[in-house]
Amino acid sequence: MRLPQAMTFPGACALAVGAGAGTATAQTPEGPTDVCALLTVDEAAKTIGQPVSDGTPSTRELSGSQGTRDSCTWETQQADTGILSGTRLQLVASLQSNCANPDPKACFKADKQVARGKHEEKDLKKIGGHEAFYEYAGEVEVLVGSGILNVHFNNFNTNMFSRKSFERRTLDAAKQAEKRL
Repeated sequence: MRLPQAMTFPGACALAVGAGAGTATAQTPEGPTDVCALLTVDEAAKTIGQPVSDGTPSTRELSGSQGTRDSCTWETQQADTGILSGTRLQLVASLQSNCANPDPKACFKADKQVARGKHEEKDLKKIGGHEAFYEYAGEVEVLVGSGILNVHFNNFNTNMFSRKSFERRTLDAAKQAEKRL
C-alpha cells in the first residue's frame, strides 16, 4: 500500500459532489492512494498564496464508466477570500481512477478534447514523464499510470494573479503531487 504525502483536486465541477468523511483513497493497481497526502499544507498555502487549513477529502462516483474521483480540498483560513461573498479560495487535487471509457488514456484524451474545443487548453511537454495539459482556467491534468491527476483553483478571481502566475502555481503543485504517486 502506497500513501502519497499531499493532495490537489481537478476543476470546480468536483465540488458539486458532497464530501465523505475520512480519507479519500483512489484505488489503483499500485494500491490505494491518499489524495490528501499528495500535497502538504505548506505546499497548498504556497500555491494559493495564503495560509490554508488541512485538506478535506471527498469521493464521488462519476457518471457512465468514468470511474471514481477522489479529491482533497485546501481552503484559506481567512473567510471571504473567494470571488463571491462568504466563500474561501480553494486548491483542489484529485485522482480519477477506474475509468473504463474504455480506459484511463481515453478518459484523459476526452478531457483534453473538451478543453481544446473551448480553446482553453495548452499542451505541456510532460510532467514526470507523463502526458499533461493545462487549462487556462488554472487547471492541470496529468495521465499517471491508471489514473488521472487533476490540480486546480476554486472560487478564484481571475485578476488575483496573472495568467502566467496561475499556470506556474498549478504546474508547480501538480509536479509536487505527481512525484508522490
